[in-house]
Amino acid sequence: MSPSTRSPANYQGLILFTALLCVFAVSAGAQPPSNHSGFPSLNSTQQAEMLLLNEKFDAAIQAYQKLWEEDGENNYAVRGLVRAYWAAGRAQDLENYLDGILSHHPNSSSARYGLGFLFYLDKRFYESEKILREVLAQDPKNALALNNLGAVLVHLKSLPEAVEEVKKAIAIHPSELMFYRNLYGIYANGGRA
Repeated sequence: MSPSTRSPANYQGLILFTALLCVFAVSAGAQPPSNHSGFPSLNSTQQAEMLLLNEKFDAAIQAYQKLWEEDGENNYAVRGLVRAYWAAGRAQDLENYLDGILSHHPNSSSARYGLGFLFYLDKRFYESEKILREVLAQDPKNALALNNLGAVLVHLKSLPEAVEEVKKAIAIHPSELMFYRNLYGIYANGGRA
């Protein structure tokens, strides 16, 4: 080694690096606390999403239903519930469930939104459009419904209106990345679904 590479600063860096490696190695082998739930730092919505991502559909359905029961107008819980039922291959069960809720609570914007989103996934675009427009007549600031309506309108070949609906969703909830992805997809595909 030349004298310039043996400086104390080089040794200090090596010592610090080695110490950090030892700390990480020791902490990696540590056991989780006995009350470890599997989701130590996730809120209820994140836990439901993790269940869905891990294909634990029945557990995800239960988690999203609980979230929706806790907050009857939580459109994100409804969206997750629709996704969980859809992924489980239980679309008809969900449609029956939402129809039952709407028969008892005909003004439930979130149940109606769930039905509109389900019809979108099921490629029933005209029905989806009708329901999403009803939701927006009731709640014009429902950003998820605006975004889904934009996606539906792409399939119905109404590109300018699709762009406008998604832009409205972004204006209401500018931190929701899903809306930007949808807008990008509309522009990237030239309106083709």
